This record gives sequence, structure tokens and C-alpha cells, in this order.
Amino acid sequence: MSKVVTPEEYRKEKTKIVETSSGFKWKIKKMSPEVGGQLLKIFGATGKTKEFQVEQLDDLANLLLPTCVEEPKITQTSTKGALMLHEINFGDQIELVFDILDFSGITGATAKARELFRKASTKRTRKAD
Repeated sequence: MSKVVTPEEYRKEKTKIVETSSGFKWKIKKMSPEVGGQLLKIFGATGKTKEFQVEQLDDLANLLLPTCVEEPKITQTSTKGALMLHEINFGDQIELVFDILDFSGITGATAKARELFRKASTKRTRKAD
């Protein structure tokens, strides 16, 4: 007979340390069902990844970073001992959003989002030239 998971074991599997390309390490956690429900509102009522738009990255960062990054704490307003969301560089925000989506099991959305973001970034770079 297999052993039933303990609360400590379960909680441990809900967090992990990730490193962004800037070299900083962050402790993230899987999104809760409540956050998942809010995520569906961002993706649209169906939750289909084809509805993802690059412009949604700001909404995703505002939702996921304060709720799913445990350390360092991220807030929308100035709080002692925490980073404000706007203090985190855009590259780190994007990587953290994708890491949280991946870790929470939303890999299809993450793959599509990365692809769309790369295409949009390439178009913007070409226009700037």
C-alpha cells in the first residue's frame, strides 16, 4: 500500500526556486484555484491559449507576481521588506510569469505566449531600425 502524502510534503512540492537571466533567484509557488479563476478572465471565458495577446503580459504580471512569488515578496504598493512590482525589470517580470505558468501546469499557454511575445518583439525591433 502506498503512503499518503503529508501536508509538509505537499506544501514542499508547491514551491521552487527559479533564476532569471538577470541572475536573481526567486521562490515561486503554484497558483491557487482563486488565481487560476482570475487567470481565466485574462485569457477569456474559454481559457483557450489562442486568445493570448502580448498586451496581456502586464495583466499577468499584476496578477501572478504578487500572488505567486513568495520570496522576495512583491507588492503593488510600497511595503517595507518587499519589492514593488514596477521596480522589477520587464525581462524578469516576463520570465517569472512564464515560470509560474509552467510550474502551475499551464504549459500550452506559456509556449504560445513566448512565441507571440518573440514575434511582437521582433516586429517592434524591426520598426525601430
